[in-house]
Amino acid sequence: MREWFVSVAAVAAMTGFPVSAQSSDLVRASDPADMVTTLREAGYDPELTEDGVGDPMIKLTLSGYRASILFYNC
Repeated sequence: MREWFVSVAAVAAMTGFPVSAQSSDLVRASDPADMVTTLREAGYDPELTEDGVGDPMIKLTLSGYRASILFYNC
């Protein structure tokens, strides 16, 4: 498998997360654990871990490709 680095926005677009006008329904990059929960609810199997400098990172598989969601300045 190839490893791809996917931006948070791209993952949201690919998974079809609903966009809501209510701020409490939004997925926030400042809360990686909430993003993991949302990905699980969408049928993925994400793993919350850390990158080499201790920043949060989510690893998952998208359409057969390993992907990492990296959080910079969130």
